[in-house]
Amino acid sequence: MNWLRIIAILLVTLATAIGATGCESKNGEGPAERAGEAIDEAFDNVDDKLKDVADDAKDAMKDATEDAKEAVKEAADDVKKAVQE
Repeated sequence: MNWLRIIAILLVTLATAIGATGCESKNGEGPAERAGEAIDEAFDNVDDKLKDVADDAKDAMKDATEDAKEAVKEAADDVKKAVQE
């Protein structure tokens, strides 16, 4: 059982060391950290674009609703005129 515990401790230590070297370099920023920042930036850009698309869709729906209301009102006015004649 002692050997199993020693091997487990060595594996955890090795994994930690490998993880640390992937995130640090001389300037404090390793390839894993740069990749993480690039992914974060990409998600931020996608989020911004989706918000823009949602806002555009909302504006388009608002315009379409206004146009439909106006068309219904004009049709109702035409029906009233036709009935009165």
